[in-house]
Amino acid sequence: MADDSTTEFDELTGIDPVATPDVPVVTIAFHPDRQLLGRRYALADGEKVLLGRSNTLFGRGALDHKLVSRNHARLDCRGPAVTVTDAGSRNGTVVNGERIDRVELEPGDVIGVGSVLLLFGYGPVMTRAPSSDRLVGVSPALGMIAQLVQRVAAIESVVLIQGETGVGKELVAQELHDRSGRDGQLVAINCAAVADGVVHSELFGHARGAFSGAERSRAGLVATAAGGTLLLDEIGDASAALQASLLRLLEQRSYRAVGDDQEQETDARFVAATHRRLDQEAAAGRFRSDLLARLERCIIEVPPLRERPEDIVPLALHFADQKRGEPTELHRSLALALLRHHWPRNVRELRTVIELACREAAEDQPLRLTKTVRQRLGDRATPPTAAPSAVLTDGQESAPEPRPARPSADELRDSLRAGHCNVSAVAAQYDVSRRTLYRWMKELDVDLTALRGEGD
Repeated sequence: MADDSTTEFDELTGIDPVATPDVPVVTIAFHPDRQLLGRRYALADGEKVLLGRSNTLFGRGALDHKLVSRNHARLDCRGPAVTVTDAGSRNGTVVNGERIDRVELEPGDVIGVGSVLLLFGYGPVMTRAPSSDRLVGVSPALGMIAQLVQRVAAIESVVLIQGETGVGKELVAQELHDRSGRDGQLVAINCAAVADGVVHSELFGHARGAFSGAERSRAGLVATAAGGTLLLDEIGDASAALQASLLRLLEQRSYRAVGDDQEQETDARFVAATHRRLDQEAAAGRFRSDLLARLERCIIEVPPLRERPEDIVPLALHFADQKRGEPTELHRSLALALLRHHWPRNVRELRTVIELACREAAEDQPLRLTKTVRQRLGDRATPPTAAPSAVLTDGQESAPEPRPARPSADELRDSLRAGHCNVSAVAAQYDVSRRTLYRWMKELDVDLTALRGEGD
């Protein structure tokens, strides 16, 4: 049966993509309480906002932490421009790891207020957007994807999922399938890996005796996906022969097994995924425009991780929990490094980094920014100056921060060499005070003077 739907995607979803203009927004990107991740506050033009322990900007108690002063920092919004000013806090206000007095913020800047990291950017006026158990994150972009998936899951039209390699397109496809209510399974074919000689056999199966060696009949992937979903993964890399076969399948919703004269209909739902821009591929003559017309009626765009940084820490915690089999904490210095990285290989790269951090951390300790992890992330992972002190009195008694794990003597020597023996910078890397670093050097018999002399 042919799919004659010509309904536009926005009409199917009922979502107007331009209904919510972008405004300056601050988001909780890291917090000792992971339940607070993703809480957002949109700044109005002319608004001045005080960040501090008694502040209810992100909900009551969200900034009520021992490292946060009563009056810690102030945000000033003048049109699209937003500045942050330290308000005489005991531990200082930090932007991208550097202690500041006053600075104009740029999108992607990370504001450190005690143990809380706030992310500045521009986005829609909305609170925390809903996601799902599979689509992990708190960003509005991911919340919009979850809403689109929910609304189009039950329709018969083909859905095209676009996004860079590593963004999680297959997870979106699985979410679509699960929400569709179909009894069958999700079956995937990697269009980039199917050779022309076996295209029809892979997709449609073959009858016994259809060719040399076909001693028995074999069902193809289309038949296997009956009652379920067939994922046409990497469809942008499909050969010309495969594109022709897919076009007929999508138009007629019927197929014929190799060596079989009988036409068979399919009730499978078709979902395609690609990292390529199919409109550009079609314009260059590498992709059939008629096949593109069948695919582009319903498009879900999955943005790269660098465009939804609010999801970085929730994903990191998710991967760490999976790796360790129990809830795991991230140290603030690691969270800052993750937030500052550009993630060219997206979520897949983040999983690799977290698995590395898990291997290097003690079993019952938070994940830290070790030397190996820092090297894996690059220069932006190293704060330029010392981080705030881990002690806050400010008129209150408060429990001390957990003591950071002391490195070995060799690790400390390597860190000092890499940091050109800058004690403040190396202390910031381990998220300890200069005093603690000097104590470690004494306990481990690390001679700072001798290390400095190595460069002479």
